[in-house]
This record gives sequence, C-alpha cells and structure tokens, in this order.
Amino acid sequence: MGSPATPADTFREQHIPALDGIRGIAILAVILHHCRFLLNAAYPFQRIVVKLFELGWSGVVLFFVLSGFLITGILLDSRTSPNYFSTFYARRFLRIFPLYYGYLALTFVGVRIFHGVAGGINPLAHVNPWWYLSYMQNFRPNTVIMDPFLGHLWSLAVEEQFYLLWPLLILLVRPGALSWICAALVPLSLGIRLHYAGHTPGLDAFVNTFTPASLDSLACGALVALAVRSTVWRRRAAPFVRPFLLACVVWFCILGWRAGGLFEYLPLIQTWGITALTLLFATLTFIAATSSRGVSLAFFELRALRFTGKISYGLYVLHPMVMALLLPVFAAYPTNAVVDLALNTEKICLVLLTSMALAAGSWFYFEKPILGLKKRFPYERSRALARRATIGGPQQSSESSAESFAPRRSLPR
Repeated sequence: MGSPATPADTFREQHIPALDGIRGIAILAVILHHCRFLLNAAYPFQRIVVKLFELGWSGVVLFFVLSGFLITGILLDSRTSPNYFSTFYARRFLRIFPLYYGYLALTFVGVRIFHGVAGGINPLAHVNPWWYLSYMQNFRPNTVIMDPFLGHLWSLAVEEQFYLLWPLLILLVRPGALSWICAALVPLSLGIRLHYAGHTPGLDAFVNTFTPASLDSLACGALVALAVRSTVWRRRAAPFVRPFLLACVVWFCILGWRAGGLFEYLPLIQTWGITALTLLFATLTFIAATSSRGVSLAFFELRALRFTGKISYGLYVLHPMVMALLLPVFAAYPTNAVVDLALNTEKICLVLLTSMALAAGSWFYFEKPILGLKKRFPYERSRALARRATIGGPQQSSESSAESFAPRRSLPR
C-alpha cells in the first residue's frame, strides 16, 4: 500500500485554509438537517427542500474524515517524540473536554431547574448522565439519538474512543503497514453496516452510531494523512483524484435514486451510501491538502466559510440547545399558506444566526483562552533528532525541520 515516508517525503502539516471551509460546510449541513423539521412538507417546494436537507447527516461523515486526517497527521509527525502520549492527550483534553462537559452541566442541571420551576416533565429524567460523562453514549441503542439536547453527541463519543486506541497503533505500526490496516477497516465497517442495516430490529437504524461501524470514515481520513506524506503517492494519485471524485458523486446519486431518497436510515444509503460519501470526502480532503491555491479551492477558502469552520465545534455542540430555546418562539408564529415559506425561512435563519453568535462567543471568550494553554504542552524532539540537528549543520537543516515537533498551526476542530 505504501512505504514509510522518508524525511524528504514528510508532509509538513501547516494550516490549510480550504479545510476550514470544508469543515464549515459540514457543520452547516448538520444544522440544516436538524432544521428540516421547521419546514412544512405539505407544500411542494418545501418538500423538495426537506429532501435536500435530509442529506445534511453526511456532515458527520465529513467530520470523521477530517478528524482522521488531522489526528493521524499530528501523531505521525510526533511519533518519535518522548512525550508523545502525554502531550497528545493533554492537547486533546484542552480542545474537547471544557466545552463538552460544560454543555453537559448546562443541560442536565439547567433543564432540571427549568422544569422544576416552570413545572412539567423533565425530558432528561430517564437519562443516566454517566453514559455521557464516560463518552459511552453511542452504545445505547434505540435511545442515544432520541435524547433531547444530547442525541447529537454520539459522534463525539466515536471520536474519543478512536483517540484512545489510534495513538498506540500509530506508535507500534510502521506507516506502510498502517496504510493496509486503514484500507482493511473500510470493508470491515461496511460489512458491519450490511449485517445490521434493515435486518436487525432495534439496531438497524442506529448501527452507524457504534464505533466499529464508523471506523471507515476515520480510517480513510488517516489514509489521506499517510498518502500526502509520500511524494510517490502524491505523484501517482494526482491524475486520478478528480475523476475519482466525480465517480463517487455519480455513484452516490445512483444509490440515492435506487434507495428512493437520501435519508440516512434507508438501508442502501446507510450501507453503500456512507461508503461512497466516505471515499468522496477523503478524495476532497486529499485535493485540498495537496493542491495549490486556485479556482478549484476558492469557494472553500471564503472567509465566512473558514470562520464557520473555526467555530464548528461550538456550533455542533450548542445548536440543539438553541433550537430548543427557540421552539416556543416559533410556536407563536402564525400559520398561513401564503407566507408559510417566508416564515419558515425566517425560522431557519434565526436558528443559524443565534447558533453562530453563541458559538462565536464560546470561541472567543471560552475555547480560545483555554487553547492558549496548549503552548505549555509542546511536542519535544527525540534526543537522536536533536543531536543530529546539532551535529549535521546546514546540510541536515531541511531534514531536521521536516521532523521538528515545534507546535504547528493545526486545523481547528
């Protein structure tokens, strides 16, 4: 599948603006997917929009591919660091945990207080918080995505479980063998989905929330991280990536036509459809990571999309709470067939703008200050590399800089 990258082949993971924009598209797709319930499918045009918004679940698949790419890249570039594990987990802790556990506290405590004061039934009374505190909520079939305010967090559990095992695998396995493992995970995850989807009552609609069934997206992102670090693979793949991207788009469209829709829980979409999207998004990530800035990436580098990608983690975590808080406001809207589309468009814009404002505030005043602590946890160079950089002089400078573990500007989650 590939040979270990030599220092000359090493891809130095710098900030890639286009991937920020792609991440922005992913989170907008997820939010619009959840907003489809605000539309009235009784009217033809809105029915078409609802069908299009159904595809928004694919934003989570795109997030998985990008996470596999980013995390594998960080780990590959730091695998000889003496503080490999401690620094990786410290930096992940600072990025993920504060907002996540803050949201859990706000949800479990705030909702309980609200319903205690206002009266009524607490919608989270039946939910054991330890599932969420331990990042194991994705193993709660039939209930995880139905939990009010919390159902969307299953994808974060998948990623955290991935973070537990992946660093050890990258440390122990050479990159050449790792590429074969990544490739093998694609049919494995597809096989799991094929086994359960449409055949196992109670599990079929939720099988993709289980970590083994979602590993293909993370693995394809990891495979891209390996490929872009090899000059040989970048050169070999260059003539084929765009035709392959188009082929994946056509393949997914055919699957949607055969399935009769684009909704995630249609068996054909949940199985082969996720595979087609995974390969499509992995190819797009490869193009964004290896292509020079140009017309093909200009859309993804729009400032608004890049900013949306920067605050995407806060948007993903917080937007269900925004929707829940706005529902009483929406209930007071008049129902009129003539102005129905305008009113529903206003509802969606209100959800988007409120979520953006809240996520931006979270980014600037909560997440970003905490991320400033990352500078206390830099990756250290191995003694061998430091000694080689000292002895080698100018001739070794390019090799040493390629393998340097100084903190890099990475893609915001």
